Amino acid sequence: MKLKKVQLISNASLGLLIKDVVEKKCAIRIKATGCSMRPSILSNDIITISPYLNLSSSTGDIAAFIHPATGRVLVHRIIKENGSFMFKGDNRISKDGWVDQNNILGFVGKVQRGEKVFLFEPGKEKQYIIWLSRLNIFFAISLFAKISGTLFALHKTRKTIKGARLWKKIKNLSGRNRN
Repeated sequence: MKLKKVQLISNASLGLLIKDVVEKKCAIRIKATGCSMRPSILSNDIITISPYLNLSSSTGDIAAFIHPATGRVLVHRIIKENGSFMFKGDNRISKDGWVDQNNILGFVGKVQRGEKVFLFEPGKEKQYIIWLSRLNIFFAISLFAKISGTLFALHKTRKTIKGARLWKKIKNLSGRNRN
């Protein structure tokens, strides 16, 4: 079956759609947008959001939830729990705040990036990733990559400009020697 048209839906409608599908004990696949979960989830990755079924949300899970303050659907990692859940994007400095279990739509069980598929299981030990996220290591690495990429580009441009000036001087000198 070939699609005739792709229809974009609002964030609020996406939340309702995910909730309806997950309540029927089915999974839903959506395209991720944004960079808040780098490197775990990249923009344009296809993520599978599954219901928790007999499991419960736990620290380290990547889950889809409705943010209580904004009403937006977000996909971030659970970094703390105490009856409610504290969420944070791996590549963000700030936390999302406390979210009630009722606002959690489901967990990310699979991420497809091109031909590669990454599986995530809820409830497994993820202390290392949580520790890195809490220390903002992913954000720092991303920031470092952006800065070093910019510096490299500037250095390369500077070398190119210097090389062009040197080449011009050599041409001028060699032109003088011929006369």
